[in-house]
Amino acid sequence: MLVGGIAIMLLGAVLLTRSAVELSRANAGTRWPVWSDPPRRPRRAIMLRVGGAGLAVLGSTVAGVDIGYWTVLVVLTAFTGTLVVQLNHNRGLSRASAQS
Repeated sequence: MLVGGIAIMLLGAVLLTRSAVELSRANAGTRWPVWSDPPRRPRRAIMLRVGGAGLAVLGSTVAGVDIGYWTVLVVLTAFTGTLVVQLNHNRGLSRASAQS
């Protein structure tokens, strides 16, 4: 159960990160607020986010049978890719505005 749960969670993490990349591309040149959605939200990015979050939670639930409360950490790591993409997006905009 542990290996299957982690595999499902990793698939969810990939979908979540891909969703963030889609949002970053759709909002090129626009700052992405940290605690809210960006101005443009393509349907594809939203569907990837929903699927990724669902798989991450499902995977952590399946793995939770073996690892208990550590599943909270597993779910948080699934969302780390999204945060990294968002921070890189905003950092790139800051550099571009500083150079011009």
